[in-house]
Amino acid sequence: LLLARGKLFEVRLGARPPLGYPSIDALVAFLRQQLFVEPGSAKDRLLQNAASEHVREADGRFWLSSEATPLGVVTWKPG
Repeated sequence: LLLARGKLFEVRLGARPPLGYPSIDALVAFLRQQLFVEPGSAKDRLLQNAASEHVREADGRFWLSSEATPLGVVTWKPG
């Protein structure tokens, strides 16, 4: 889209290390916020079930993944 509008851009690639949470409740609260899930709703129950199946505990923290998350940052000059 930027090229179609005649804008030159830069893409920087990187990775974010995996995030560990102090409790399963903290992890689920983060996921609720990211996914716009209302606490106590039917979708919340699905989220909690999925989290209990996929979350692992290590070193006293709770993890969804042990791998870094790839990230890309796109920048351009306005005008």
